[in-house]
Amino acid sequence: TVGGGAISPIWRQIYADIFDINIVKTDIIQNSASLGAAALAAFGTGIWDSYNPLRKAHENKEITYPIAENVAKYKKYIVVYQKICEYQSYIGDMIKSLE
Repeated sequence: TVGGGAISPIWRQIYADIFDINIVKTDIIQNSASLGAAALAAFGTGIWDSYNPLRKAHENKEITYPIAENVAKYKKYIVVYQKICEYQSYIGDMIKSLE
C-alpha cells in the first residue's frame, strides 16, 4: 500500500483483515499519485515496455498480516453491509420513481 492511508497502522490492519491478505507498506508515501502518473506516461509513450521498472522504485518497509479473529468478524459484517447496499439501492429507485 502507498499514499496517505499507508501511514496509519490501524488502516493497514483494517485492510488486511477485511480483504484477508497481507498488506505491504512501501517507502512511497506522499508522491504515490505522481509516481503512478509518471509510470502511465512512460508506458504510454513507449519509454517503458512494461510497468516492471516500478518495482525498483519501491522498497518494502513493513508487512501487516490479517488477524484471523478479525477476518471472521468482517466476514459476518459483509453480509449485513451487502444488504444495506441492496436496500439503499431499492430506496433510491423508489425515490426516483416519485419524480
